[in-house]
Amino acid sequence: MEISPSGESGAHVVRRVEHGTELRVRNCTNPPPAHGGRDCMGPKNESRECFAGLCPVDGNYTQWTAWSTCSATCGNGTHIRYRSCINPPPSNGGRDCLGPRNETQQCLIELCIPRLYPYGTHVRDRQITRNLDRMTV
Repeated sequence: MEISPSGESGAHVVRRVEHGTELRVRNCTNPPPAHGGRDCMGPKNESRECFAGLCPVDGNYTQWTAWSTCSATCGNGTHIRYRSCINPPPSNGGRDCLGPRNETQQCLIELCIPRLYPYGTHVRDRQITRNLDRMTV
């Protein structure tokens, strides 16, 4: 059994294949009708004949992986997480998984602090001083 968006606002479709018949049952749950609102449009049940094993199977994603480590060692960076369309994979003309296969998000590691050398000079200042020392003999 599989639950997937039906493409219609607020409806979900449950697909079940039994004995060569594909049965689709729509549930109006997102959101359910309330305060005198109407139920979702269209038929609640549909069925069609198909040969065993050849019924279309829509793809469904696995759970998201954990976020990767941040791309930066300090300051702003990004990390990413993935999911695969193998739970189950689409087959026999079924739909591919809906939505993105990966997500990227910004991450912030502690602020980058410049390295100080003796006497409070920065790396760049020390290199300039060394170069000047070489030029004056």
